[in-house]
Amino acid sequence: MALTGGHRPYRTHTKLGKIMEARGVRSIHVTYATGVHPRLMTDYLAGRKKPSPRSMKALCEYLRVNPRDLVESKYPWTEEDDELTREKVSA
Repeated sequence: MALTGGHRPYRTHTKLGKIMEARGVRSIHVTYATGVHPRLMTDYLAGRKKPSPRSMKALCEYLRVNPRDLVESKYPWTEEDDELTREKVSA
């Protein structure tokens, strides 16, 4: 299932996407209400970026959830960080 933003569908595999889908909230409404840039909202919904503290606060207030309800356990860049850490430890 996908959420509709302005005119494009967004994936709902992230925690943020699932909460928005359950509440019937469109991404365009969230961006207007929270001040989060639409491009950042797309990245948050895709799980490519972790919301900044300001964005996290605005999203949590708008959706009435706790930050831990929105934060994913893994983001794409953390795999790269894990590799760098392993390389440093083994060196």
